[in-house]
Amino acid sequence: MSRSRIRAVIEREPRRLSELEAAIGFPLARDAKTDDAWLLRRRNPVPEVDFVFAAFIGADLRREDDPSLHELRLIAPGVDATKEAIEVLGPGTRLGGESTRGEPVMFEWRRAGLLHIYEANPDSVFWKLNEPPFHPERSQAEEIALLTSLATLLAGPIDEERIRAAFGGAWMSGVVPDRMVRWPTWRARIRPIEVGSPKSIHIELGPGLPLEHLLAHLSLPEVLVVTSGVHQASARVVDEDSLRPLTFHGNRFDIDIDRAALSPDRITARHIPSQVAYSPSGALVTGLRIDIGAR
Repeated sequence: MSRSRIRAVIEREPRRLSELEAAIGFPLARDAKTDDAWLLRRRNPVPEVDFVFAAFIGADLRREDDPSLHELRLIAPGVDATKEAIEVLGPGTRLGGESTRGEPVMFEWRRAGLLHIYEANPDSVFWKLNEPPFHPERSQAEEIALLTSLATLLAGPIDEERIRAAFGGAWMSGVVPDRMVRWPTWRARIRPIEVGSPKSIHIELGPGLPLEHLLAHLSLPEVLVVTSGVHQASARVVDEDSLRPLTFHGNRFDIDIDRAALSPDRITARHIPSQVAYSPSGALVTGLRIDIGAR
């Protein structure tokens, strides 16, 4: 890649595929024949560029002409990208190099995204968009979509086919070992990053989801919300009879609750050593975790 092109990518900090194409000066043949349409990999896509990798946010090449970029990697042999970045952005922050841990040295620049260039590979540029905050309110349509996705996910044994049916594609989050699905008010992280044998799914919610809505949509059994720990600071959902976490098709299903939103007038008469039991009414779900194959 010529000096002007690498500088254009650094200066522009492209957020969409069209902006990346404009920066490097060539179209990237965006067809849907790639193995994973949530990603775009091109070897020798344009003169002097050995490799381009791009991961998209919540869209793929089959459904959107100009998807937003989440991650970007460029390899341009013979180019000192560190020098280019310093000229454009000023000195970066030097990270790593701990001799006791063998960490590689890299330079970091923070803007809308994180730009990383490793000292040992100055011809490779890594960029990752900083995740925006969750929207403060969840629309009714998004809540229905979330509940529908969960119902699909929990309707049978969880494998890659069921994950795709529930969420669509999942893209690499840049935080090993996760794959991610992102909506305006929630995200799902799937581990491990390798496709084929999912082990766990962790769903983080921005605005809380009423537990009663979740119970009704998934036809869950009677439950209690129990608090435990120092000052009863943590709250979770358990089966009312067994006092154990819920399970679906052999998969453990943990539901985290907003402790601050629990009302004292919802405390039940159920006695559980070292814990306090609440009725589910008024409780807000902050997160869900599914451990696949664990009970």
